[in-house]
Amino acid sequence: AAELDIRFKVDTETNAVERLGGEPTSAYSLILGDRAVTMLEVPISGGTATTTVPTGGGWSVHSDNGFNGADIAPKQYFGECVAM
Repeated sequence: AAELDIRFKVDTETNAVERLGGEPTSAYSLILGDRAVTMLEVPISGGTATTTVPTGGGWSVHSDNGFNGADIAPKQYFGECVAM
């Protein structure tokens, strides 16, 4: 099974998000809901990647609609998320 280690720096007071070690040319947005927080990444390719974490922590999902050359290369991961 593939493992994925994605880390975000999130500031819920300013709605700022940064993916640590992420693609510097991507644009990032933070979506705050009443049950979850979603980090949205939009790379220059036009694809999207989202990571959704329940507000209480625990099991989360990361969906990546990226590209491999000109072909879309979707991936999805489900796993535990921890606050650090």
